[in-house]
Amino acid sequence: MNKNKKRQNGITIVSLLIMVAIALFIVTNAIKIAPIYVENFNVEHSLESIAKEINENKIPPKDFKSKLITRLKNNNVARITEDHINISGSVNNIDTINIEYEVRKPFMGNIDFVMSFQNSQEINL
Repeated sequence: MNKNKKRQNGITIVSLLIMVAIALFIVTNAIKIAPIYVENFNVEHSLESIAKEINENKIPPKDFKSKLITRLKNNNVARITEDHINISGSVNNIDTINIEYEVRKPFMGNIDFVMSFQNSQEINL
């Protein structure tokens, strides 16, 4: 028998548990945040399609807010209201539709994730 056996190297059970806990923490928070980014994707897509319809003269510009709100609600985006939508000034007869909003998602205790989104699309009036 060899009294000077090499010490085995590798991950211990404690290290494995710590790594699993960290992975679970990250996955849990990703699951909380992912739907918010999917919702923002729906906002971007709805804004692009409304701008396209305005540019093709399918929708009168005065009706775009109500049409956009309806389209957002159909895409399960309830947190956007008319207060979040505005049109910035015209440059060379091109206006910009802006949607700015902020989402707060509870993290733990009194700590929140705060995400701000700004989407814009140019339209020809």
